[in-house]
Order: sequence, then C-alpha cells, then structure tokens
Amino acid sequence: MLPQNPANLPNVPFARAVTAALKTKLDQMLQLEDWNRETPFDYNEVHILYAAIRIYLIKLKSSQKEELALTCTVLCRQFSLMVESANVQTNEPTR
Repeated sequence: MLPQNPANLPNVPFARAVTAALKTKLDQMLQLEDWNRETPFDYNEVHILYAAIRIYLIKLKSSQKEELALTCTVLCRQFSLMVESANVQTNEPTR
C-alpha cells in the first residue's frame, strides 16, 4: 500500500476506476477456457501492468528466486516493447 494525500492527487478516482477495470479484465482472463482469445488493454492498463511486473521482478530478485526472475525479465522486455508501441501510437515521448 502506498501512502497518498488525495488533496494533492486529483486523478485518484480515475486511477481507482482504471485499476478496478484492469482487475476485472484479469479476473475474466483467468476464468477463460480459451487461452488463445486476446484481451485488449488500453494505454493506462498497459502501463499499470508494466509497473506491476517490474515491482514483482524486484521482489523476485531480492528473494533470490532466480528461476522466476528470468521468466519475469522476459515478460518485462515484452511489456517494454508494448509500452514503446503505445507511446508511438499516441505520439507521446518515450520516458
């Protein structure tokens, strides 16, 4: 949990809505029988997933779970390409 001061963060309701929608999509994906079915993610959702994977990678490396860290590193690279692609499509600079 991150401490927050809602008075200083005007986008908190938006962030909560995006996070709730993302959680719903992920829950639906886990319940699908057809794993080949694609689920679209918007720009904000891709960035949230990318950040979550990076945080998980840090946790894996600090717990020295190298076999999982390697797989997570591959996912980070794949998501990095998605984020760069999303930045190009929306004409935003890559950070």
